[in-house]
Amino acid sequence: TDVAGNTSDWIDAAEFLLLGATTIQCTTAILQHGYRIVEDLCEGLADYMVARGYRSIDAFVGKALEAAGAQGDLIKVLINCVNPYISA
Repeated sequence: TDVAGNTSDWIDAAEFLLLGATTIQCTTAILQHGYRIVEDLCEGLADYMVARGYRSIDAFVGKALEAAGAQGDLIKVLINCVNPYISA
């Protein structure tokens, strides 16, 4: 299992998942913001999944790596995977 730490919001979580993490660590965020951050992460990821047509988290784990292999620029691919309205 690949663990991603230092997750402070759902965008961080989505980026880590897109890069292949299968576990998200948010202990510091919970200590700083309280347990509400977990609900925010879940809601943000759920909205992201609906917007992108993913039915499960497993459906997009590692997708940025797959796309970067074909396109060669991981940062641009990652930004487009999370938010297509931001340009790199």
